[in-house]
Amino acid sequence: MEGEVTQHLSKLIESLNKLEEVYKVYQNKIENIEKELVGVAIDIAEEVIAKELSKHSKEIALSLTKELINDIKEATKIEIKVNPLDYDYVKDKINLDKITIKPDNAISPGGVVLISDAGNIEAQVGDRFKAIKNHILDKG
Repeated sequence: MEGEVTQHLSKLIESLNKLEEVYKVYQNKIENIEKELVGVAIDIAEEVIAKELSKHSKEIALSLTKELINDIKEATKIEIKVNPLDYDYVKDKINLDKITIKPDNAISPGGVVLISDAGNIEAQVGDRFKAIKNHILDKG
C-alpha cells in the first residue's frame, strides 16, 4: 500500500513537472506573439501618421508652431524653420514682430524647429514617433 502511494505520488509529481514545462513553452509563445503584435501595431500607427502628415502637414506645422511659441513666451527673438511645403501657410497665420519664419528642406513636412534667445526646440513628428517606437520596443 505504501508503495502504491509512493508510486502515485511520483507520477503526480512527474505530471506536475510536465505541466510546468508545457506552461513555460506556451508562456514563451504568448510573449513572442505579444511582441509581434506590438510591432504590427506600431507599423500601422506609422502608416497612419505618414498619411495624416501628407494630407495635413501645414496644419500640423502651424499647430506645433503655436505650441512652441507658447512654450517660449519669454524669448525676444524667435526664428522658426518649417518645411517649404508648409512655409506659406504658417507664414500667413503667424504674424508677430519678434518671429521670423524660414523654409528649410532639412525639416520634414509637418515639422518645426524653433531657434530663440531663450533656447531651441525641435518638433519633428517623425523624430518624436521614432523615439516613442524605440522606447516601446526596448521595454518589450
